[in-house]
Amino acid sequence: MGWAQLTVHTEDEGSVRYSVSMRADRETWAHCCRYEDQAPIMIVDGPPGVHVAITSQEQTRVTRGELEFARALAREAARYADECERFYAPDDTTGEGSAENVA
Repeated sequence: MGWAQLTVHTEDEGSVRYSVSMRADRETWAHCCRYEDQAPIMIVDGPPGVHVAITSQEQTRVTRGELEFARALAREAARYADECERFYAPDDTTGEGSAENVA
């Protein structure tokens, strides 16, 4: 089962920064919600209580900065998947095979 942690950092200037960490497992999923007349929404649902939604500031348009972020997110997600492939080890208790058998 996955776990999640929320850390609140107070900066010297009085601002607050939140950090969410989670371990993904079989119950964690990511999905891009696409709409005919609205900007997309990227959803990551993890352990109980963790739900992350990423979308644009305006429902009907995406700015250059938002598009650049989406492209960077896709690149980094691909790198993360590549690294997971490199470290993948079958779980002997489930009889899973190689990484090619993982959907």
